[in-house]
Amino acid sequence: MGKLDHIPELMGLDTYFAWKHEVAYSLGTEDLWCHVMDKVDPDDILGNALYKPTPVIPSMLTATEVKTIREWLIEDLKAKAIIIHKVLARDAWKTLEDHFGHTDISS
Repeated sequence: MGKLDHIPELMGLDTYFAWKHEVAYSLGTEDLWCHVMDKVDPDDILGNALYKPTPVIPSMLTATEVKTIREWLIEDLKAKAIIIHKVLARDAWKTLEDHFGHTDISS
């Protein structure tokens, strides 16, 4: 059994809340919840948003900045992998197309 097999497949609104609960739990246990949060709350140590580090001088990255940015990107990829672990590329593409592929903005 895989580490993420307990997460139900997200099939729609009827499975969303169970999926969200299990994904949030998995992200928390891997210390990755901070990659999906978008706010900073001093009382929520684990849930504070972490944003991609930016170099002081973008054209002259230091070795420390490269290491820090690289570590953040790897952790962000781990969070994405948990969120979409059961989604096929084709399904993800279709979902994005369904949501954003409209010429009528009221859709």
